[in-house]
Amino acid sequence: MGFLAVSYCLNAQVNFRQIPISEDYLEPHGITMEIIEEQGEPIAKMTKNSNSEGGVSFFRTLMLKGLDNFHDGTIEMKLKSQIAPDAPELARGFIGVMFRANDDYTQYENFYLRPQNGMVDDMLRRNHGVQYATVDHDFAVFRETNPAKYENYADIALDEWIQVRIEVKGKKAALYLNNSSYATLVVDDLMMGAEAVGRVGLSVGVDLGTIGYVKDIRVAQDEPVAVPLNVSAIEAIAVSATDEMLEGEKVLKVVKNESLGHFDAPSFVKLKGIDFQNGGIEVKVKSGFLPGASIQTGNVGIAFRVAANNEAFECFYVRPQNGRYNQSQIQRNRALQYFSYPDFPFSRLREEALEVYESSADIALDEWITLRIEVEGGMARLYVNNAPRPSLLVNDLKLGANIQGGVALWVEDGAEAYFKDLKLIKK
Repeated sequence: MGFLAVSYCLNAQVNFRQIPISEDYLEPHGITMEIIEEQGEPIAKMTKNSNSEGGVSFFRTLMLKGLDNFHDGTIEMKLKSQIAPDAPELARGFIGVMFRANDDYTQYENFYLRPQNGMVDDMLRRNHGVQYATVDHDFAVFRETNPAKYENYADIALDEWIQVRIEVKGKKAALYLNNSSYATLVVDDLMMGAEAVGRVGLSVGVDLGTIGYVKDIRVAQDEPVAVPLNVSAIEAIAVSATDEMLEGEKVLKVVKNESLGHFDAPSFVKLKGIDFQNGGIEVKVKSGFLPGASIQTGNVGIAFRVAANNEAFECFYVRPQNGRYNQSQIQRNRALQYFSYPDFPFSRLREEALEVYESSADIALDEWITLRIEVEGGMARLYVNNAPRPSLLVNDLKLGANIQGGVALWVEDGAEAYFKDLKLIKK
């Protein structure tokens, strides 16, 4: 994943990669692919072949080469389907988009269309125009367990181009058709989970008589934006900040000025010009004990959704001194912490919900630690040192799901903290 150095326009980068309609970029499995032209435009035509391998359920696939690690982002393409003359009675022109798929199809997510259902007078069938399906959960399973939740009506038909856009974030995905600003189908509990990563491709029901066509394929993966991190880009709140050179790199050094009388206070450098609600924040931190301080903690972290007056915010932080070299297991289990200012300091959370808002991590003082938080509504996740799974999960952010505010880099009493390589995705 690349990072772009820009100013404070911090929406997630929508840098679409155009996928050429070519055998060099498209990989058929159980499909005969032919590159044809329509009004001078290349199109991939997909029909059944004798090889039945390379698909799921009754679908065969056309995978995009070089997109093996799709996680979050946007997939767009135009699809068209026809029904072959020898197709069985249950043919519907099945065609769709598969994402986060692995090579043996034991993991995948799939949105697909039934274009013929948009042309019939049967209202029940019309309401089954689009479908979500995945491993062990085909349309029949979903209709039995969750009727109408994973399919919907769509104004589509055979033998016409349908513009498809899928937006994926964590456990959520939304299907948009024909440039509509409203999603036709929303799934908020993708069965492969929020952390799944995999390939992107087409799912085509060639075994059930579909003749499929695709063109104008574009894929954008969410890319964090690198944010300038220096004294001119921040506002210091109860801390002092200086630009430093450390180990040959430019870093921001932050030290709390004086005790505010209690822990978990608003003591941070706040980034100028940023308004954040949902998305991701990543930064590298390094902390040690502040020489001469009466209290020495090393505590350092990320505050988000910071109120304009700094009187409310959410925060994740690390206690590196409680990590790898601590001999107390109780303290080791408290290496990571969530708190919410002003009403939920760590002491209250520990008293009311022991072990729910803190966790362990393999970290230490005086070493660089990569912190990444992902925020969506009332939920937030903390990832440490590029781990694929979160080390601390909070499902009930205390300020609520709809708050937005600033982003800040937080330090506690007695910590000498350094920050570098700040990146954001703002949704």
